Amino acid sequence: SEMCIRDRNGTVLEKLQEENNRFLRKCLGTPSKKSMTGVEYYYEWGQIQSFYDDRSCQTGIVIMF
Repeated sequence: SEMCIRDRNGTVLEKLQEENNRFLRKCLGTPSKKSMTGVEYYYEWGQIQSFYDDRSCQTGIVIMF
């Protein structure tokens, strides 16, 4: 199994997730939906999501159209 990198204040992935959310807010404004695992922006053409998954040690931004 994979191991997430951790520091004294939580995981590096959690900090990267926060940066992803800040980037999206700066570029797109207030998200349509917020949750523990990320933020979502809904448009007529599709959606943009940030996500964080502690179990799989992954975080990122997804564009679906």
